[in-house]
Amino acid sequence: FDNIAILLQAVNKAMVRAKIHRQGEKIDEQTFEQLLLTSQICSEKELELAKKHARQNNISLRKAITQLNLALDEDLDSAAARFLEIPVVHLQEKILDRDLIKSFPPELARKYLCLPLWKDDSALHLVMTDPLAQEAIAEIEQTIRMKIKPAKGLESEIRTMLDKFLDPELNDLTLEQLVNQMLLAEPRNLHRILALLLERAPLEKVAGAALSPPENGRCRLNLSLDLKLPDKM
Repeated sequence: FDNIAILLQAVNKAMVRAKIHRQGEKIDEQTFEQLLLTSQICSEKELELAKKHARQNNISLRKAITQLNLALDEDLDSAAARFLEIPVVHLQEKILDRDLIKSFPPELARKYLCLPLWKDDSALHLVMTDPLAQEAIAEIEQTIRMKIKPAKGLESEIRTMLDKFLDPELNDLTLEQLVNQMLLAEPRNLHRILALLLERAPLEKVAGAALSPPENGRCRLNLSLDLKLPDKM
């Protein structure tokens, strides 16, 4: 009976993979339920609870899963990747090829949150936040004229490496220059500048914080941070 159960599970998994492959990046609710159970993201009881929560709040099952703290979005993406036998990569700077990254179109890297890992004679191996995004893969393949083999990566790690490799000039700025750069930076670069500030001058405490009343859907957050300056500036 154990062998039969294992065989049935393998057949079921293969059928779901084939269905997802036919649909491209779109995974319907029924297929998603199978993925959740097969990947042991939740039990059948938890799945029913999530489905009830989704119906009551008119939201997707995926959102219900995260709202009930059954899994994070990244957990669901990683589970889907493993389920579909797509490699899951945890990025470290030492495994990345700086020259290869520089040769990759930066606008595509930012648009689809992806980075090249290595290339061989047949394909470019690419780490992506969404390795099921067939339209993204098609656009990248058309642009670079090379077949893509996608892998799954964490969004936070990919963003960190994108900032490190695509905005290298920030690494050469002094603390004072970094502070001045914050006033000029685009919103997407602020987290990178803050990360560099806290890396070089660790945060000791939040000295003060004030939030202005909302106006036209916006508010202002003023923070006062105590940073420990390095001995050598």
